[in-house]
Amino acid sequence: MLVGFCLFGGGLTLLVHPVPVEEGACARYLERPKERWVKLTGCRLAIDDLLVVNADGVERFADRAEGLSRVLHAKPPVWTALYVPVTTGLPDDQRAVRVLYRLADRDVLKWVNALEVAEEGQKRRLLENQAVLLRIASPGLLMGRATHAPEAGTLQEALGTRAQAGLLVVEPGPVPVPEFPLAAVAAGLTGSALLLGALARLLRRGSPAASDVAVVDVSKIPVRLGELDAMRREEAEARKSAERKE
Repeated sequence: MLVGFCLFGGGLTLLVHPVPVEEGACARYLERPKERWVKLTGCRLAIDDLLVVNADGVERFADRAEGLSRVLHAKPPVWTALYVPVTTGLPDDQRAVRVLYRLADRDVLKWVNALEVAEEGQKRRLLENQAVLLRIASPGLLMGRATHAPEAGTLQEALGTRAQAGLLVVEPGPVPVPEFPLAAVAAGLTGSALLLGALARLLRRGSPAASDVAVVDVSKIPVRLGELDAMRREEAEARKSAERKE
């Protein structure tokens, strides 16, 4: 029966926790970020260090916007991905970058690419109104999967000395709903079968078997003096009375 409980409990554990998930404060996670699914509160996205990416490489968006880029393009580039450092927004958290978040916001990507083709006057107006960036600076809940992504090395070079070794990239997305792994289902069914079998055996047994009856050493039971003789006299008188009646 104990084995059944263990197998059943193990199956339930696999069902409830199929993947490692870290939930809680962003500051605590950033102290020791690990590869896992995350659901973090209190994060700030450092939009001033936004990185723009395409097939040609990675650049800081601020350098592109201010005309400080050292990369020459034959025509305005089309950026296909955006990454932004994850911080707590506190002053002492602005130096090191341990985690990047890939932005999946189409409005931000459209705005960034519009700047590349805008005329000088229009470009200035777009930069003065950064509501599209401010809107995503403070996500209420940051969810996704943190991994050592293949592009992490290139992104780390673009950030320079601020990037920490082992930079993680959070790919946005909801934490997966617990599924029913085959191993967990098998363990649960096996445990249930063992429990039912043990219960059925208990019901079939009914009254206790002779092997279950405890053996008592009657020699150790104390007997009061005179009681045994009195019982014998009563039995003898009862027999004599029955014989007279016959």
